[in-house]
Amino acid sequence: MRPSTDPPPSLIWFFLFVLFIPPAYTQAMPTTPLGIFANRDTASGDARFAPVVDAIRWALPSQEVRMETLSLKNFVPLQDDRPLQRADRDLGVAPFTPEDLTLWQQLQQRYGKSLWLMIGLAAGIIIAMLLLLLLYLRTSRLFQRFNALFYYSPSAKLLLHVNKDGIPLVSESNLAANALFQADSKRDLIGKGILDLSPTYQADDNLSTQLAGELLKRANDGPQSFYWHIIDLYGEQIKTEAKLIKFNKSALIDRLDRAPTYLVALHNITQQEREHAALEAERNALKNILWGTAAGTWEWNVQTGETRFNERWAGMVGYQLEEISPTSIHTWMAFCHPDDLPHSEAMLNEHFAGKRDAYDVEVRMHHRDGSWIWVQDRGRVVSWDEKGKPLWMAGTHSDITARKTAETQAQVAMEQTRRHAALLPGMLYQFWQHPDGRCSFPYVSQGIEDIYGFTPEAVHDDAHKVFALIDPADRQRIADSTRHSANQLTTWRAHYRINHPSGHQLWVEGIATPERLEDGSTLWHGYIRDISDEHATQLELEQYRTSLERSNRELEHFAYAASHDLRQPLRMVTSYAQLLERQLGDDLDEDTSTMLHFMHEGAQRMDSMLLSLLDYSRVGRKGQPMQVITLREAIDEAMHFLTPAIREAGAHFDIDDGWPRVYASPDEMTRLFQNLLSNALKYRAPGQDVTIGLHVALSADASTWQVTVSDNGIGIAPEQQDRLFKVFQRLHTRQQYEGTGVGLAICRKIVERHGGKIWVASEGEHQGSRFIFTLPRQLPGRDDR
Repeated sequence: MRPSTDPPPSLIWFFLFVLFIPPAYTQAMPTTPLGIFANRDTASGDARFAPVVDAIRWALPSQEVRMETLSLKNFVPLQDDRPLQRADRDLGVAPFTPEDLTLWQQLQQRYGKSLWLMIGLAAGIIIAMLLLLLLYLRTSRLFQRFNALFYYSPSAKLLLHVNKDGIPLVSESNLAANALFQADSKRDLIGKGILDLSPTYQADDNLSTQLAGELLKRANDGPQSFYWHIIDLYGEQIKTEAKLIKFNKSALIDRLDRAPTYLVALHNITQQEREHAALEAERNALKNILWGTAAGTWEWNVQTGETRFNERWAGMVGYQLEEISPTSIHTWMAFCHPDDLPHSEAMLNEHFAGKRDAYDVEVRMHHRDGSWIWVQDRGRVVSWDEKGKPLWMAGTHSDITARKTAETQAQVAMEQTRRHAALLPGMLYQFWQHPDGRCSFPYVSQGIEDIYGFTPEAVHDDAHKVFALIDPADRQRIADSTRHSANQLTTWRAHYRINHPSGHQLWVEGIATPERLEDGSTLWHGYIRDISDEHATQLELEQYRTSLERSNRELEHFAYAASHDLRQPLRMVTSYAQLLERQLGDDLDEDTSTMLHFMHEGAQRMDSMLLSLLDYSRVGRKGQPMQVITLREAIDEAMHFLTPAIREAGAHFDIDDGWPRVYASPDEMTRLFQNLLSNALKYRAPGQDVTIGLHVALSADASTWQVTVSDNGIGIAPEQQDRLFKVFQRLHTRQQYEGTGVGLAICRKIVERHGGKIWVASEGEHQGSRFIFTLPRQLPGRDDR
């Protein structure tokens, strides 16, 4: 609300009383020189004042009224320290113009009390009243001007007056202050003490009764600035920056109200404080990041050469900052390797010319210990002068020695890999498959030219051209195996054909290990080699194997047929020899009887050999089908067949417990143990108890079962051991030990048919023997391990 500009009723009645003084009273002084002025023109430097003639003539009709025009040139000019003008300056608003100042101030400065000595008493009273009226009207305009500036000021302002207890109370507030305190109108604030508008707790910079009193005292001498934590009418705390001044009123107002008045201007800095806190937090975070990255910082005045390095910058070259201070660009140049300076300068010039967004260079710097370290300097121009020239640059300084060392080692390793790859037949490669279907060879050795006919550069970014060379009959199979390897992350293995650009076809073998990358792509590390010659050899071997199997089948058939069909003639020979022997009876002489005995014995020996050959040919053809059995069952069955021989020899057995299950033919396993135990019983040492051991254990690689049949018999000479497993090979005469020499050959055939091996171990004659054979551990359909 604006204060009223109308004069008070009491002043109007007083003025009317003066105007109607009886003329006789005024006649006492017929001539009265007047000096009543009004401000008419302030636009020109020579402002002029015009007498208010009409008003005086109306008030004093019997007096002679003379008009004069006086100049303001001799008036004392306005000073900046006038009360109202100083208030405006302190509050930060526009100063008052001369037309806004009161007329009585100017008159008082120019003439003082001598003005009033020039007029008569009656006229002086009338003139005084006129002047008072004009002064009040003029002052009202001043109040209206001040009130508008105060009330609509964009900054929050309060007028304060001090009560009899010395407590500053709010006597006026403007719109901005009402909004700051969230007041509906100034009535919500007027009458409140400034401590009522402060928080209940006391911070270091909060107002207190003592501090408020001290501020008011100091404000008598000049403006006071302080921070004021206020609370609005809803209890929210706000931090403001406040300026307090004593408001010096005009002489007229001082006569009406002698209580001291103060004006407070408030600036809300809550958001500014928050932004400052956020900026400080960001600055601290940046400081921590720089500390965490072990980076130095630098600033450089490009035009003067002045530099500012931090402690970490100096520490990278082994110094304390104070040891190399004062610093300049020459400090950096002195540490930098001379060979790196031209490159650094070129990068700077490109940045200055706008060709590079930032200055980024890797250089060597001389360390205090005599070594060279690698650093990366990154920075940019942060300010330019008025001519567009670079002024200040700022950036970071990072020690990258470890990375450079690693890069050097990697380059050495890569070079070694290239040399080794050049010696390998085939190609080493990395194959990269992206989720979107793109594929490439990030690395591939020169051997790719022999395999696919491309250079490494030709397939670095696109590997599809390689797949186009795979033979159409194999292409889908290779694609499926690659997809399966990527999905399951299993090793990729494949044999396939390549239609080489030169026109010939290759058989290749590939193997690679996949790796899943963070972006979902798959990277294989692998090797591909040309196996065309091996494939051709394999085909030949397959043909030989097929032919050999056919020959073996024919041979087995022949052996079976021969052993079966030859027995009939032998039986006839034996029968007729026996008939001749019976028919001749006593007529046989000794020589004839001996010949008939040899004929009969030879035929029997031939029959035994044919039977053994028949057993040998039956292995794998006439036996029971393969199945899972327990080896102990085969041992027990064999010992059952050999019961008479065991009793005759009085043999003792040492048999392990816990025999495993194997995949084998039951009757062939029985035959295997029967032959080995039979040999142990047959070739026993004279006059010595027979001890036979049967033991089982896992092989060293845990892939097979190793079975040992040992005895304490006559042993085997080392030079004879290679003959043991051949057909019809005997180490002793028939007179010493019976047999055909086929039993161990049958054992070898049974073991090899089951995927194992058999051998003998003996320290020599009379040292006993150990027959050892292996059988696969894995059972069909499962891993028994």
